[in-house]
Amino acid sequence: MSTQESSAVRSLTTQSLTETPAQWTKATYSRMVPVAGDRLLLVMRAGERIDRAFPGWQHTDFTDMGSYYPTDANMPMTLAKAGSRRCYTDDSPLTELGELTARVIGRALFLRHLVPAMIVCSPALRCVQTAAAVAVALGRDTLVRVEPGLFEALAWYDRRPPVFLTEEELIANPFRVDPTYRPIVSRESLAKRAEEGESKEELYERLASTVRQLSARARTGPLLIVGHAVTVDACARRLVGKAAAANEATMARLGQAIPYCSLLALRQPDDALKSSFSYVDDVIPDGVSTSPFFRDIDVDFINRQ
Repeated sequence: MSTQESSAVRSLTTQSLTETPAQWTKATYSRMVPVAGDRLLLVMRAGERIDRAFPGWQHTDFTDMGSYYPTDANMPMTLAKAGSRRCYTDDSPLTELGELTARVIGRALFLRHLVPAMIVCSPALRCVQTAAAVAVALGRDTLVRVEPGLFEALAWYDRRPPVFLTEEELIANPFRVDPTYRPIVSRESLAKRAEEGESKEELYERLASTVRQLSARARTGPLLIVGHAVTVDACARRLVGKAAAANEATMARLGQAIPYCSLLALRQPDDALKSSFSYVDDVIPDGVSTSPFFRDIDVDFINRQ
C-alpha cells in the first residue's frame, strides 16, 4: 500500500460516520476501478441480523404486552415494523453494527467514486435497511427499489415467504424507496413459487435472471444489488457462466463463505441478458478490510467445482 493510500485509510477510519460526503475532503482514493460506471455491477450481502447475533431475542426483548425493550447495545433502539414480535420471526432486522457496517461500505464506495445510479434490494427487512444505510452514506437522493425476485431460498420458509413490509410501511419508516418501481418478480409470483416449491437450480436461475434483467436497464452509473449470501453466490456463479453447484453442504456454508456486507464486483457485458459477466478486483479500499466485519468472500468457495 502506498503512502498516499495509507493516509487515506487512516482518514477513512478516523472521521465520524455522521459527517456528510461533502465533509470527507481528507479521505479520497485516486485509484479508479477500470470499469465504466454504467458497466459495473455490485452485489452485496445484507448486514448483520439480530436473530443470528441474539438467538431468542423475540422472547427476551419483548414484554408480554408486546413492547420492545433492547437489552444489548448492539440492538436497535426502535424497530421498523409495527405489530407483535411474531412479525419478525422470518424477517429479522439489522443489528446496530449491521447498519453501521452498511454505512461504512457506502462511504467506501463514495471514496472510490463508485456512487450507484441504481440501488435494488430484496424485500427482506435487513436488505432494505442495508440498502437504505448505504444510500444515506452516499449522500445522494438515490431511491431504493425493492425487488422480490432477489429474495433468498423459499425452501427455507416452509413454502411461504415472510410477511414483508408493505410499500406504505416502507415509505412511512422512511427508507426512501421508489414507489414507482415495477418489480420483475411480483410478491404474488414469489408466494406462488413458494407454494409450488422451488429447487436449488430454480433458485439460482431466478436470482441470476432477475439481476441480468436489472443490469440490462439503462443507467448512468454502477448498479448496486443488496440481497443475501445466496444472491451473491448466484451472481458469482451463474452470471460468469458457471453452474450453480448448489447442494445441501454448499447451502450450509453460504453464511460463512460470504460474510455480512461483503461485496462482489462484476463487469457487465454489452449484452447483459445473454453474455457472461467477469470479475472485477479491488473495488473496496484495503483499509476497510481491517475488521472481522469486512472479511472477504471466500474465493475458493466461489470457484468450487
